[in-house]
Amino acid sequence: MHKPLTWLFVVCDLIQCGQRPTTGERKRALSKTQLLLHEWDNLSLHKDGIFRRQTGTRTQIIVPKQFHPLVLKELLENMGHLKVDHTLDLARERFYWHHMQRDIEHQIGHTCQCVKQKAPMLKTRAPL
Repeated sequence: MHKPLTWLFVVCDLIQCGQRPTTGERKRALSKTQLLLHEWDNLSLHKDGIFRRQTGTRTQIIVPKQFHPLVLKELLENMGHLKVDHTLDLARERFYWHHMQRDIEHQIGHTCQCVKQKAPMLKTRAPL
């Protein structure tokens, strides 16, 4: 069994060494590692020790799974219970992890208390 975050440390070590993994090494890696290695050209480890992904105009921090609940809590509860699209935009501007959209949609639709407390929107019609 792998220790938590082992896959993230493996990718960080490879980037620090500047050693691009071979195709065989990529195929033997864990699925999470493979997903991150797919982004190889966009990944960097800065002097401050933060693992980042650079795409176009965005610089995103790669967030380990153990911090996903904290990020989601801050984005949802402390930013004012925003809708899925707006929350996703805010998250994508700052952070990166695989399946982020799925996680945010699940959090808002099934876990977040603000959605459960809202009254259903019923269309009112004139009596026939």
